[in-house]
Amino acid sequence: MSDAKASADVDYAAANRLQQERNEAIFSCGMNGQNMNVQACFKDSAFKLTTQEGGKLYNIYNILQAGSMENDGLHIDLPKSFEVAARNSHTILVLAVTIKDSDGKTLYC
Repeated sequence: MSDAKASADVDYAAANRLQQERNEAIFSCGMNGQNMNVQACFKDSAFKLTTQEGGKLYNIYNILQAGSMENDGLHIDLPKSFEVAARNSHTILVLAVTIKDSDGKTLYC
C-alpha cells in the first residue's frame, strides 16, 4: 500500500471518528412542550456557543445561522467539547435545550 493511500485511509478514519463523537443541541421555544418560535425567546437576549475554535454570539437576527430549523426546534451540530450559555427573554414562552450524543441518547434536557 502506498504512503498516500495509507494516509488517506487514516484521514478518513479520523474524520469518521470525529463525526461519530459529535453532539447535537436542540433549542426550542414554546409552551406545553411544543416548539413555536425559537427566535422569540431571543428577542432581547442571545446565546453564546463556545468550542475549541472560539466563541460565537447568536441573537434574534442571526440565530438561524447556528443550525437547521426543524419542527421540534433549532438543531445545532456540536463538537464533543463545547459550552453553551443562553437566556430566555420572552415572558411567556419557555426556552428549552436538549443535548444528544451521536447515537441519539439524551445527555441533557
